[in-house]
Amino acid sequence: MTDRARASSGLEIQGLHAFYGQSHVLRGVDLSVKPGQLVAILGRNGAGKSTLIKSIMGLIKKCSGQIRLGDVDLLGRPADQIARMGLAWVPEDRGIFASLTVAENLRLPPILASDAPDEAALFALFPALHERLNTPGTRLSGGEQQMLALARMLRTGARTLLLDEPTEGLAPLIVAQIGEIIAQLKRSGYTLLLVEQNLQWIAPLADHLYVLEQGRIVDECASEDFEGRLPSLIAHLGL
Repeated sequence: MTDRARASSGLEIQGLHAFYGQSHVLRGVDLSVKPGQLVAILGRNGAGKSTLIKSIMGLIKKCSGQIRLGDVDLLGRPADQIARMGLAWVPEDRGIFASLTVAENLRLPPILASDAPDEAALFALFPALHERLNTPGTRLSGGEQQMLALARMLRTGARTLLLDEPTEGLAPLIVAQIGEIIAQLKRSGYTLLLVEQNLQWIAPLADHLYVLEQGRIVDECASEDFEGRLPSLIAHLGL
């Protein structure tokens, strides 16, 4: 994939609280993703990681604080409007339509930018998908589904990307391939926020790491400090 001139937007989150009914899930989260950065959110199951991503995408209705994409405050905006602002999300379950083929899944989302990668560019990045164009989603492996979800997200032309557990349940070889693709996206100027539990996999890719625990950021470090902070990160994650 070649570099493109259109800039991606950073994310700034300040004092974010989120609720499911009476359950207070996020408790004053502050984090920053600068344009062109890859930032990872680490944490155990139930820490609030997916709730954070859903809050950014406008899917958690009871929120307070501030979520900014570039100069625009997202809080309170409907999810479809947020998606059309250049922000795209691959959920943990990948969201593949099982009854549709690879080609149909790929062509389903709207193209929101004139410089969105075309199918040729996507097939260069995901060659396995080209061989499976007429295969229904039910017959794809977990790795193929993840690649299709990534390709479908990129096809919209979004430049700020949210990925929820992109390596979960995948074989080590596929995890390595996903890592190479994500590194290439970062080199191409995309802004990425990843929820991940695989510390050893994400640390070499990330510019900054945050640890979420019981809805609060309890630790963070920049990539250059990773080695010195590794014992602290491991302790928080229970590894």
